[in-house]
Amino acid sequence: MIMAKKSKKIIIALSGGGTGGPVIPLLNILRVIKRHHPQVEFIFFGTINGPEVSLIEDERENLDIDYLKIYSGKWRRYLSWRNFLDPLLIILAFFQSLFLLLKYRPKVFFSAGAFVAVPPAWAAKFLGIPVFMHQQDLRPGLANKLIAPIASLKTVTFEKSLADYPQAIWLGNPVNQEELSSAILAKQDTFRKYHLKNNLPVILVTGGRTGADFFNNLILDSLKKLTPNFQIVHLSGDGKKRGGEMLNYQSYDFLAHSELLKLMAASDLVVSRCGLSTLTELAFLGKPAILIPMPNSHQEDNAEVFSSAAIILKQQQLNVDIFVQTICELFKDPSEILRMSQEIKTLIKPGAAEFLAEKIYEYSGEKN
Repeated sequence: MIMAKKSKKIIIALSGGGTGGPVIPLLNILRVIKRHHPQVEFIFFGTINGPEVSLIEDERENLDIDYLKIYSGKWRRYLSWRNFLDPLLIILAFFQSLFLLLKYRPKVFFSAGAFVAVPPAWAAKFLGIPVFMHQQDLRPGLANKLIAPIASLKTVTFEKSLADYPQAIWLGNPVNQEELSSAILAKQDTFRKYHLKNNLPVILVTGGRTGADFFNNLILDSLKKLTPNFQIVHLSGDGKKRGGEMLNYQSYDFLAHSELLKLMAASDLVVSRCGLSTLTELAFLGKPAILIPMPNSHQEDNAEVFSSAAIILKQQQLNVDIFVQTICELFKDPSEILRMSQEIKTLIKPGAAEFLAEKIYEYSGEKN
């Protein structure tokens, strides 16, 4: 094993991507580190053109973070010609990562999943850099399965995940508590900014940063039945189909994460996929939710965990009539809405961002 030379500068390496899901908790941890240790700098290994590029770029100056683009491959568990090409990309990414790690000399490497993190994680281990990993979803992903054997610290969101990672710490999922608390306090300002009325319930609909065509079609086909009694704020995804002007309806391709949280906090109901970052924020806010997991994916496992506190609708069995009826029936029962709000708060342990920020800084060798 080659040992990287020591550096006086405190740099921490992170990786994740392909979707925004693995990136948001990493940024939440960085904010805590930066708040307590402003001298720390960060590097982020990500894909060449994934959604994490813009997420990191938005925080570049605030967090002193450099985005490092590397090749990304993955092993598909189905027949694909890419399975012949991607092993070469993975090997190339490993050597890219070696070069960049030697250049920047970070103290710790941390990942919350995504296959792009595998080559730099193994390169970090090769150089003697401590590797941390966090398992967000209930179902373990292939990337974390490959990183876990070399990880000095493993943490998980759910207690059930300890069966997959026996030496892990059950921690919950990192959130930006300051940003969420600010979003709650900004409710009236959010109502004014988005021209929301106090006399109609607000429903926020989001299919994630990249959008979901099924969501968009379902919402657009439901508008005539919903808008007489509800205000709909629809986040359709970048470049995806959204509705035109209509009373009690407004749509956006996407919004900055801080704006999304403000709308989430101001809403009476959130309709969402089951990405763990979003579920964690819903839990912190105590927000009633209708969850529609992506079919045949890890999101179905996440939805099962939240089934006691949210309404779970399966996409394969869902149509406009069922969707509209579910919403209308829910708002006829204020006691059920209150129960859902209270129950969802209990599903994710708090304090994960603070714990991981402290551990990462401790492993950087700067804490005595």
